[in-house]
Amino acid sequence: MTSCQYPTPLPERDRMYQHKVSLVVRYFMIPCNICLILLATSTLGFAVLLFLNNCRSQLVKHDMQHKPVHFTPVPPPDGCRGKLCGFGALCERDPTDPSKGECVCKKIVCTSVVAPVCGSDSSTYSNECELEKAQCHSQRRIKVMRRGPCALKDPCSDVTCSFGSTCIQSSDGLSAKCMCPLSCENVPKNVVCGSDGLDYQSECELNMKACAAQKNIRVHHQGRCDPCSDTLNSLSMACRVNPKTYKQFTFAPADSCPPDNTPICASDGHTYDSECQMERTALQNNLELKKISSGSCKEKGGCPNGCKFNAMCLLENGEFRCSCDPIQCDGTYKPLCGMDGKTYLNDCERKLEECWTETDIPVKQQGPCDLNLESPCLKKTCEFGAVCVVKNSEPVCECSDACPQNQDPVCGTDGHTYSSSCQMKAMGCALQKQIQMKHKGPCADESCTNCSFGAICDAQTGRCVCPKGCLETRQPVCGSDGMTYENECKLNVEACTKQLDLRVVAHGECKTCGSTVCSWGARCVQNQCECQQCTGQPVNPVCGSDGITYDNDCELRLVSCKKQRKIDVAKPGVCDEDCGSGGSGSGSETCEQDRCQRYGGSWDDDTEEDRCVCDFSCQSVPRSPVCGSDGTTYTSDCELKKARCEKQLDLLLQSQGPCPAIPSAPTELIASQHCSETVYGCCQDSKTAALGVGLAGCPSVCQCNHYGSYGGTCDPSTGQCSCKPGVGGLKCDRCEPGFWNFRGIVTENMSGCTPCNCDEVGSVRDDCEQMSGLCSCKPGVKGMKCNVCPDGSKMGANGCDKGPEAPKSCDELVCHFGASCVEMNRQAHCECPSPDCDEKNKTKVCGSDGVTYADRCQLRTIACRQDKDITVEHLGQCKESIELMAKPTPFPTTHRTTPPTARVKITKQRHGHTTTTSSIPDSFVLEALPSPKVVEAGNDSSSFTTHRPTTLNKPPRTSSPPLDSSPDFDESGSGEPSGDEETVSGMEESGEEPLGTTVGTTTLPAAEERSSCDNTPFGCCPDGKTAATSSEGTNCPSTMRFSGLLHLDKVEGQEVFYTPEMEDPKSELFGETARSIEGALNELFRKSDVRKDFKSVRVKNLAPSNSIIAFIEIHFSPDTRFRVEDIEGALLKQLKASKDTGIIVKKPEEENIRITTYGLSSVPFFTTTTTTVASVTTPTTTILSPTSAFTTLRPTTTRRPFTSRRTTIASPATTTPSQAPMTTVSLKNRLMVHANRLCDSQPCRHGGTCEEENNDFTCICPAGRGGAVCEKVIKYFIPSFGGKSYLAFQTMRAYHTVRIAMEFRASEMTGILLYNDQKGKKDFLSLALVEGHVELRFNTGSGTASVISKVLVRPGRWHQLVVVRNRRNAMLSVDNEPSVEGQSPPGTDGLNLDTDLFIGGVLEDMIPDVKERTSVSTGLVGCIRMLDVNNFVYNLQENGDSILYGSGVGECGNNPCLPNPCKNGASCQVKEAEMFHCKCVNGFSGPTCADAHNPCDPNKCHPSSRCQVLPEGGYKCECPMGREGKHCEKVSDKGGAFIPYFTGDSFLELKGLHLYGQDLRQKFSLTVVLLANDSKGMIFYNGQKTDGKGDFISLSLNDGILEFRYDLGKGPAVIRSKEKIKLNEWNTVSLERASRKGEISINGKDPVRGEAPNQHTDLNLKESLFVGGAPDFRKIARAAAIKDGFKGAIQKITLMGIPILKADNALHSSDVSMYPYHPCSTPVCENGGRCNPLLDNYECVCRHGFAGQHCQDAIFEKSAGDTEAIAFDGHTFIEYHNGVTKSEKALLVNKFELSIRTEATHGLILWSGKGVERSDYIALAIVDGRVQMTYDLGSKPVVLRSSVRVNTNRWIRIKASRALRDGSLQVGNEAAVTGSSPLAATQLDTDGALWLGGLEELSVARRLPKAYSTGFIGCVKDMIVDGVQLHLVEDALNSPKILHCSAK
Repeated sequence: MTSCQYPTPLPERDRMYQHKVSLVVRYFMIPCNICLILLATSTLGFAVLLFLNNCRSQLVKHDMQHKPVHFTPVPPPDGCRGKLCGFGALCERDPTDPSKGECVCKKIVCTSVVAPVCGSDSSTYSNECELEKAQCHSQRRIKVMRRGPCALKDPCSDVTCSFGSTCIQSSDGLSAKCMCPLSCENVPKNVVCGSDGLDYQSECELNMKACAAQKNIRVHHQGRCDPCSDTLNSLSMACRVNPKTYKQFTFAPADSCPPDNTPICASDGHTYDSECQMERTALQNNLELKKISSGSCKEKGGCPNGCKFNAMCLLENGEFRCSCDPIQCDGTYKPLCGMDGKTYLNDCERKLEECWTETDIPVKQQGPCDLNLESPCLKKTCEFGAVCVVKNSEPVCECSDACPQNQDPVCGTDGHTYSSSCQMKAMGCALQKQIQMKHKGPCADESCTNCSFGAICDAQTGRCVCPKGCLETRQPVCGSDGMTYENECKLNVEACTKQLDLRVVAHGECKTCGSTVCSWGARCVQNQCECQQCTGQPVNPVCGSDGITYDNDCELRLVSCKKQRKIDVAKPGVCDEDCGSGGSGSGSETCEQDRCQRYGGSWDDDTEEDRCVCDFSCQSVPRSPVCGSDGTTYTSDCELKKARCEKQLDLLLQSQGPCPAIPSAPTELIASQHCSETVYGCCQDSKTAALGVGLAGCPSVCQCNHYGSYGGTCDPSTGQCSCKPGVGGLKCDRCEPGFWNFRGIVTENMSGCTPCNCDEVGSVRDDCEQMSGLCSCKPGVKGMKCNVCPDGSKMGANGCDKGPEAPKSCDELVCHFGASCVEMNRQAHCECPSPDCDEKNKTKVCGSDGVTYADRCQLRTIACRQDKDITVEHLGQCKESIELMAKPTPFPTTHRTTPPTARVKITKQRHGHTTTTSSIPDSFVLEALPSPKVVEAGNDSSSFTTHRPTTLNKPPRTSSPPLDSSPDFDESGSGEPSGDEETVSGMEESGEEPLGTTVGTTTLPAAEERSSCDNTPFGCCPDGKTAATSSEGTNCPSTMRFSGLLHLDKVEGQEVFYTPEMEDPKSELFGETARSIEGALNELFRKSDVRKDFKSVRVKNLAPSNSIIAFIEIHFSPDTRFRVEDIEGALLKQLKASKDTGIIVKKPEEENIRITTYGLSSVPFFTTTTTTVASVTTPTTTILSPTSAFTTLRPTTTRRPFTSRRTTIASPATTTPSQAPMTTVSLKNRLMVHANRLCDSQPCRHGGTCEEENNDFTCICPAGRGGAVCEKVIKYFIPSFGGKSYLAFQTMRAYHTVRIAMEFRASEMTGILLYNDQKGKKDFLSLALVEGHVELRFNTGSGTASVISKVLVRPGRWHQLVVVRNRRNAMLSVDNEPSVEGQSPPGTDGLNLDTDLFIGGVLEDMIPDVKERTSVSTGLVGCIRMLDVNNFVYNLQENGDSILYGSGVGECGNNPCLPNPCKNGASCQVKEAEMFHCKCVNGFSGPTCADAHNPCDPNKCHPSSRCQVLPEGGYKCECPMGREGKHCEKVSDKGGAFIPYFTGDSFLELKGLHLYGQDLRQKFSLTVVLLANDSKGMIFYNGQKTDGKGDFISLSLNDGILEFRYDLGKGPAVIRSKEKIKLNEWNTVSLERASRKGEISINGKDPVRGEAPNQHTDLNLKESLFVGGAPDFRKIARAAAIKDGFKGAIQKITLMGIPILKADNALHSSDVSMYPYHPCSTPVCENGGRCNPLLDNYECVCRHGFAGQHCQDAIFEKSAGDTEAIAFDGHTFIEYHNGVTKSEKALLVNKFELSIRTEATHGLILWSGKGVERSDYIALAIVDGRVQMTYDLGSKPVVLRSSVRVNTNRWIRIKASRALRDGSLQVGNEAAVTGSSPLAATQLDTDGALWLGGLEELSVARRLPKAYSTGFIGCVKDMIVDGVQLHLVEDALNSPKILHCSAK
């Protein structure tokens, strides 16, 4: 197409649509540079083609008269388009050249508040605002590192705290002190081992114990002192503690080793039956033994003279000698003190020391040597509530800065109110004066109790103060005075300062209406201000502050608008409804007394009349007119209060001065403009107007803190919220410098943050403590505000030395420290200079104190306030490096030996013998030793390997722990109590840290390590010191690099959400978020246990989760000895111990932090790499690092594992009959205990409830079931109730109002119609028939109301009732009778309901409470055909979506006794709807009297089975698995796969889902493969309790629809499949849950999602998993809505990739057989192969030595020399068919087995997939010396990592497989590592090729992980693909140069 044709004129209707399209194009400014095709939406109903060719202009408004489209010239290029400006800067175009743009900082006006902070650029700023301004100008992130100037070192670096105290910095950051913790109540449990050898629940508890006992107890290590103490008496398990990690690992004792015919000779000269026996014996005896030779030891005799000093006799080179080397003490910490004055970890370490020194060292005492060291505080006495702590080994009295958060105000003897007695004592200590509690509650005589118009009462000064600090943001508002204010904060400051009643009448500038500005809610209409009309508003009375009752809130606003004065809602309801808020409920006199006191009067009981005395003497009050809220002018505030008391009205102060004239009221009222009519439309709430495109300025985008901001909107360009006075931050979530008490906004509804008001002369800074308002004083100065001199006198303008002769002029005064003299009020005083400089002086300067300042003005201001002489040394950054490490707390000396194979020896000079320690103090000397040999693991799965570090300074690296390793928590997510309660405090929402009860952290903070490289163009290298010279960092020194990821909830106190902008590492959002995370992590690591080698952290990438995932790199010294677990543990410890971390990791933290090793790297850190790590399931095996003393591989089976092969083939189509025969497999079962009582045998089926009466029983059936024993399926459309029946629904909403309509028919004249209540409380509402009349009762908390209809209900006729309740008033009408009205007693008027809504009856256990409240104890006998609550009509039919559960319900009009179901002359009795009971005669028995005698007496069934009497007569033996036959007399010996079949009355009990090593509390995934013969029934159920309460998870069929339900404690989530399931076919059902959200999909299609209600997120399961049915449906949660068993077969149940439907997991069963119509039910696999079902298909898993589709082919093993082994050199890439003999394009299963030998640490071994970008693949590779399997089915890669090193140049076997979404990797004898891909595809799409050795396709290699781009170097042999042998040479498709290598 060469040109675009304009459309011809269209018909009228089509022209209208065309115009709409043009509007869309114009609105979104679509570029017109191509021919554009717009497809109209379905609203248009047709496709509109709009062709525009070579368009160089933008679309303009289209004329409605068919005029052609006009175009205007394209404007010149926009220089700001696409340009990102960060840190508050805005892009501005060059006026002379619009194509150029530059980032310009908006004009930020900073206050002159002096609150110095130290930035991350090592510069000191006078306050945070100045720092942010510098950050904008430099366009680099500058983070606040600490409060106070940048000191040369951390104040804690010079402080050593001991005897339980920890170091904390002062508020100004200049000093530090030691403090003991006050409480550990909110400290998370994290067991630590104390230096006294005892375990403590947390480090805080240890410190509290040390402080209380005055003992020098320290943390020795994280975790228990003796982790093996639980296994001391175990005969089947031995335990040992790793001496480096202090983690336990268990192993079986030596006598459990499998037999071996080859004995060995060990290094102790003893002969052992096997290597396993030798190694386990060594572990049990704290020894290291080596294999000397095969066969028995030939050398005899041992050491001739024996060995002294605990030495061991060692056999080396055929000779015996005594040595200490074999002794390997474990890490159990049982400290003891030797007579040599040294502390030893345990007795083994002491004996080892004796061995090395060849001296006797007797035990002096148990415990460390310094345990009983006397505390210096024992001789120190502290006054004024101070506490003695040990600081630098000296006793010091310190005042506590922290108090618990509880608010319990007290009045002190100094006349001030304190929030608690603790705060009062803390203040007395700070001021060094005695303050006692005068009385509880606030002080009554304080002068600021009546602060108004937003003023805040400053309790410390007794004055009302107006917070005046407003952010300089342009968010104009129009005030009620007609003036425009820059933002709402400034309006409120104006109102407070001038004591005026000002309010916002409109957002935006005031717009004149004629000659005036509309206010008080009026709108401008035709140049006239008119008040908003109230038409069609419902009646909802409210009481106004003027004492008048209004019909609704709108009417109140209308009167306020007309009268032009303030009227607020005083309370809901009418004004004279009750007394105060809720009333007293104790009589009219008490009510009057309350009313009198409320309006300011006093009550006099001695007078007969007018007991309310208004004692106001206003004659002496000076005249000062004020305007009242009633519009009247009063001569003084006293007269207004007097009138308020006398009139008993809510009369308030409207404004100072006389009231203005009231304008005439408008005659016509109009409605205001809706947000949809505004330029940018509505926000998501459909109420607020958006302020820009993309919901800019909307609450959902702004995320403003609702306590600190006005409304939820923000500036659309900057995101700045509209903050209250004194509040700051982008989200208004903290106080600005110079203000405090954000908590007061939350808890006391203050109008803003409270000004600090620190005395400028007495304080060193203008800000104060955020929790107390305490200012930072100069030495000697006291007082909250630093305004009290040392002698107690008040501070003057010139300080404390003014004396009686204060200077009156500057001639008499000399100012120091840069201050200048100012004369004011005939007095002279000194003032410090302003910190604000002109632009030419805004450059960094280096001060004479060695500190860098932002500019010379800020230097002068800070120096002056601190009374210091600081001068400018030179311009620019101070050149000296600022590096200091914190001094660690000393720990007791411990001794550990070095193995003889270690390469480095550490000689402790003062002892003269060799020891090894985990850290190297300065007094140690390093000596090189020969290289060691590494002891290799054996091949047996039960062997144990001892690994030694090859070097001390560069050990091998280890991978991270498994990603889904579960912490050992025992917390409930629900139940009683039911988990995470819905208590989100205001403080937490505000972003401010609540006041903690633990003082300080337990780890000393490290000094700030900053360098001038921060300010270089390319920043710092990863070492944190070297300046990078290029963006690639080519000059950067090498570091040891660790990678990791963190799931973050908050960054810098704010919730973080992933946005697309974060994908760009150059964007401002990425930069700011990344720098915040880096700063927080740098600070944490610098305080951690790994700080000595730590260099820096870099954020590499940000990825989405439910919050955000940060991918990081952590850089350490290249020779660091720290490992992954050390770093991960150190970070976790700091996160839990630190108060303000800057980041909050998702809980539990252990599961949301992952760190792995990259290795040595000098690769630049600027490169962005995206890594996706899938969840991986690992076996329950304890595996320690190779750098640990021991590596233990616990076998998963006692048998030797065998190599297996499997083949997938399709099975022939089969048909499934409705009844499967009884086929069982062997399983050990419990014996059934026969009951004596009738109901104990559970005769009622399908969840029926058995009731005994007169030696007989009847069954009450669940809804949908009926018959004699609930055997019949009942369909009902109009439910009938039988007196004990009910249906349950969700709680109805009825707090203030409710409307109920019902149609019913009754047979009995008394019964419950409807009932709903509040559990355990008074509130309820009921409808009941009482002797033929309908009675409504309800109670809102103050008493029960009763309303009785006058209409008499007639049996068998339909009646209609209507109930309307409004607060305490209600009306009832039956059959359109005149409404009968009633009212509940005065008091509360809200109806709180939280239980289920019941109709027709209630639960049995509720009957006593219901009878007490309604006087009715029976349910309705009749029918209900309609229920309408609040205009919602419930679906009452069977399977209706409104019904939660029910009991005893049938179809209305049905008589279960017609025709008579009872046999042999028995009479039929109707029990409930559709339920009957047969009264047998003439000796007949059974549910329908069909049996001449009890067919189960005598019992012919096997004792392990249960005899079930059938309703139709006869009996049935319900066999357990493992038995078959009519009487279960036969033991089943049939093999085949475990595919249980269920008859509808069967069940299989398995181990609970929580017992498979997975943490299911927050998330799980389940896959069920099933074949259903019927459209209903329970598939599985797992609960928390057996009483039907608590959490549960279930899957069931309901009318062919699958229902996935789970309850986290606050109600069930119900997720239903879209389509009905296909019957008699295999279906794969996938279930997933994460927190409250869940998902179900069938066969990978159409997932349906749902969510559980409320805030609970944890699932807590404790009972068994029931499959196919349950032994007693009454014990299943009612909310699961399960009443039928499943009829069909279940092939698989997989939990988190783990198959759990196994005979080994079965606990009990009934009537379960094996499904006979699957190919795996017959022995299709030969030679001992195992049949694995795959839907209709199967695969044979072959034993070692066999292959083929049915394992029919024997594989003859070649000799070692004949085995085909191919060598790969990194460039050898061999291609094969991925099916060996053919190519497969789509694979459901992959299976690879091969042996490799290599020394390489990286390389791609195997790959199969499609050779294009973003396609499916499966790969095997070596990463960091370990095998890694990755597969991607199209949704997300799954990565399975082995923990076994393979770069040992030894042959090792690899088995990798994938079946559908589940994968498995096994290397050597380790247990298989398993994982599962996300819900979606199950098929691997390939191009049919399989590559070995690497990939030629570089495009594919680029999208794989980096390690995969390297070719494999090593040897491969014995390759098996899908069970078929691959001939490495003959089967190759290409012809590379093939090299052979030795197969030995």
